[in-house]
Amino acid sequence: MSTGRRKSPRRLSRAGRLIRTIVLVLIATGVGYAVTLGPLHAARAKAEISDGIQAIEIADG
Repeated sequence: MSTGRRKSPRRLSRAGRLIRTIVLVLIATGVGYAVTLGPLHAARAKAEISDGIQAIEIADG
């Protein structure tokens, strides 16, 4: 018989649920950004480049 303490299945289940919830929140946040703010930031960056405000590196080839 081992004298070590065993983790209860309830504890593991709670930890698994917490990790799953955190991952789902991060995914939802990423999707929300991609749908709402992502295109806005991309449009601003493109406008700055086309206006000459931001320099574009051109590779020597």
